[in-house]
Amino acid sequence: MLADTDFYIDYMRGDAKALAKRRELIAEGDVLRATALTLHELHVGAALFHRPEEERRRIGTALLGLPILPYDARAARLGGEIEGTLQRGGIDVDRADIMNAAVAQIHGESILTRNLRDYRRIGGVTLESY
Repeated sequence: MLADTDFYIDYMRGDAKALAKRRELIAEGDVLRATALTLHELHVGAALFHRPEEERRRIGTALLGLPILPYDARAARLGGEIEGTLQRGGIDVDRADIMNAAVAQIHGESILTRNLRDYRRIGGVTLESY
């Protein structure tokens, strides 16, 4: 299961629903994953944080041992096709969400997110929330 940035932020903040969802996934034997883009977004947030080193440590702990899936050339082609198709249809979706959806599609992963609205507009991936 590919967890979106919002999940990791909620998890690091100690959000009860995110913590419960992670426990549930572990009990089911499901492996959480992240994308390199999610790692990027988390580190942007850390750089903006009033104690960046502390936030970087929290990110490292939250993602410790989790597979990080790349946004590679294959994902870039698919993401570009998705974004172009959406734009042609007059649908504006956050580029990061499109990029994560492309990685999820390529790896056959569902996406764990609070942001169901945008991912539903992208389509092509199974969604799970908490």
